[in-house]
Amino acid sequence: MATIMRTFCFPGFSGLNSDNNGHMNMLRILRNSVASIFTKILLGFIMLSFAIWGMGDIFSGGFFGNTVAEVGPVKIGAQQVGNEYQRELNRLRSMNVNAEQARQMGLLDRVVQNMVSRASFDAEALEQGLTASDETIVEEIRSNPAFRGNLGSFDRILFEQIIRTYGLTEEMYVAELRQDIARDQALDSIATSIKVPKSIADLIYGYREERRVAAVTEVPIDAFVSVSEPTPTDLIEFHKANEPEFTAPERRAVAYIHLSPDDFAKRIVVSQDDLVAAFEDRAEEFGLPETRKTMQMVVSEEEQAKTAFERLAAGQEFAAVASEVAGQTSKSIDLGEISKQDLPEDLSFAVFELAADQVSKPIKGPFGWHIFKVEKINAGRKAMLDDVRERLNMELAREKAVDDVYKAANNLEDAIGAGANFESAAAKLGLELKSVPAIDARGHDAEEKTIEGLPANPFVETVFTSGIDEPGVLTESEDGGFFILRVKSVTPSALKPLEDVKKQVAEAWKRQKRAELSEARAKDVASAIESGRELKDIAEAPSKEATVTEPFTRGTGVAQTRLPFSVVSDLFEFKTAGKVAVGRSGNGYIVAKLEEIQPAESLKDVDGYRGLAQNLRAKISGDLLYQYNQALRDRHGASVNNALVEQLFTDNNQFGGHR
Repeated sequence: MATIMRTFCFPGFSGLNSDNNGHMNMLRILRNSVASIFTKILLGFIMLSFAIWGMGDIFSGGFFGNTVAEVGPVKIGAQQVGNEYQRELNRLRSMNVNAEQARQMGLLDRVVQNMVSRASFDAEALEQGLTASDETIVEEIRSNPAFRGNLGSFDRILFEQIIRTYGLTEEMYVAELRQDIARDQALDSIATSIKVPKSIADLIYGYREERRVAAVTEVPIDAFVSVSEPTPTDLIEFHKANEPEFTAPERRAVAYIHLSPDDFAKRIVVSQDDLVAAFEDRAEEFGLPETRKTMQMVVSEEEQAKTAFERLAAGQEFAAVASEVAGQTSKSIDLGEISKQDLPEDLSFAVFELAADQVSKPIKGPFGWHIFKVEKINAGRKAMLDDVRERLNMELAREKAVDDVYKAANNLEDAIGAGANFESAAAKLGLELKSVPAIDARGHDAEEKTIEGLPANPFVETVFTSGIDEPGVLTESEDGGFFILRVKSVTPSALKPLEDVKKQVAEAWKRQKRAELSEARAKDVASAIESGRELKDIAEAPSKEATVTEPFTRGTGVAQTRLPFSVVSDLFEFKTAGKVAVGRSGNGYIVAKLEEIQPAESLKDVDGYRGLAQNLRAKISGDLLYQYNQALRDRHGASVNNALVEQLFTDNNQFGGHR
C-alpha cells in the first residue's frame, strides 16, 4: 500500500466504492485487461456495452442512495442506474431515438438487468475472495498505453487528465480497476475451461465448406405464348387465392409543414458582390483546362513500337499502322478530347508536349508501349463569371437558405412549445401548410403513383409511426430540412373488389398459366438430363449448351452463382452427382445438374478451420456464461425494486427527458 501511495498519491486507495459501477466501461477502455480478449467477447453475449457520454445529473433529487437492485452484498443505487441510463440514452439519441421511444423499447429494464448481471459476478468475486493486489494495480496503470507520455513512460499528469475527463477521482478509478480485475478472474475460470470437441468442429466445417459444381441452363417464360381466357370461376378463385396481390395498402391522409433548403433558396437573391467574391475564391476550380484530340496505339513489345514509329515517321497514316502493327481499329485508337488528368502522369507529360499533328516517340506505359498523335489542341482558359453564374448563384443561395431553415425551425419549435398547434403556427410564421389526401408506405398515392415533392427520409416512416391527430415533433430530414406532420385519417388495408380489378386479375391468371407451361417444360428437360441424355439432344431445351459454375458453398451459392436459393439448397441435398434441381428465377426456370461434389479440406485451410473453432468456443462459452450468470443470481439472491424502477420514469426529469 505504501508503495502505491508514494507513486500515485491515491487517497483512500483500499476502499471499494459500490457507487462506481457506472464507470466500468471507462475502466475497460483505459486499462489493458488482465483477462484475455476472449473473455471480453464472452461478456458481449449477455451484456450491453455502454459508451461514455459524460455523467448525467438525472437524479439530482431524493432518489440518491436508494437501492434499485441487490445481488448478495452488492447494491445498485438509483444514481448509478440514472447515470448508466443517461449514457445509453445519449447514444440512442445520436441514432435519432428519443426518450419516449427508448422507454417503449424497454431501455430502463435492459439497463437494470445489465447492471444486475455485472453485480452477480461482483458478488461471486467477493465471496471467492478474488481481488487484485496493489502490485497488480500499479502494473496495470503503468503499463497502460493510454497513460504514457511522449517519452513512452507513465505520465502522471496525463493520467489525471484522462480520469478527470470521465468524472473519476483517483480513488474511484483504482477501486473500480480492482473490482474489474476481480470480475475478470471469475469470468476467466469459465473461459479457460472450454474445449470444442474436434469431431464437432470437423462436422460443422465440413458442412460449411463443402463445395459443389453445377451445369446450368434456363427455360424462359414465353410472354407471348397463347393461353385460354379465364372463366368467371377462374377469376373468382384466383382473386381469392392471391388476395395480397389485389389488396390496397394502408393509406393515410397527412398535413405537414416542410422547411426545405431548396424552397428557401428560391426566395434568396444573391448579390453581385457575393457572386464575384465567391468566384474569385474558386476561380481555379472553374477554369477550363487545355484539351487535345488524341489518337493512341498500344503494343506489347518494344520492337513493334519502333517499327510502328518508323512507319509513322515515313508518313504512313496512323490508323493504317495501328491496324497492321497493333491490330487496333479506328474506333479503339481514338481517345477523343482529353485533358492532362485523363492520362497517367508519365504519359500525359509527353502527350501535352506535342504540337498539333505531331507523333510521340514510343513511351513505356502501364499496358505496354504507347505511341500518341495529337490531332487538335484546344487551349485552356480561365473561366469567366458568366460561365458559372447560374451554378454559383444556386450554391450560394442554398448555403444562405440552410441558415434561414434553422431559424425558421427554431421559431416553429418555439411557437409549438408555447401551445400553438402547427396549423396556427404555420399561419403566424408565414409557412405553407401542405397536405396529402392519401399516401402509402412506399410514398405512393391512391393511383399507385409516386408523390413528388415530399420531405426526405424519415418523412414517410414518421407518417406511418404516428397516431391520428397525435402532436407532431419537428424532425430533421436527410436533405438538411425539417418537417412536422399530423396524421388526419387512416384508411386500412383492404382487398379490392373483383369487379374493380377484373382486368388485372385476368392478366395475372394468364401470366401464371404461362409460368406453369414453362415450369412443366423445365421439368421435362430435367428428367431427360437425369436419364442420361445430352442437353443438345433434348428438344425441349431452349439452349443446347449448359453453363458450368465455379465451385460454391452453401453460404456463397446464391450470391456467387445467382441461382435461386431453392436450387442451391436442393443441390446440397443430393448425395450423388447427376441429380437435377429445378427452380423459379426471374422470368424463367433454372435447370441445374449437379456435376461435382468437393468435400471440405480443413488441412488446406488452417486459418479458416482455426477461426471456426474459435467462434464455436466463443458461442459455447457464451451459452455457459449466461447459465453461470443465472445461477449466480439465484445463489446470491438477486432482487430488483420494480416499484422504484417504475417511479424513475415518472418522477423529476422523467428519466432522460428533455432538459
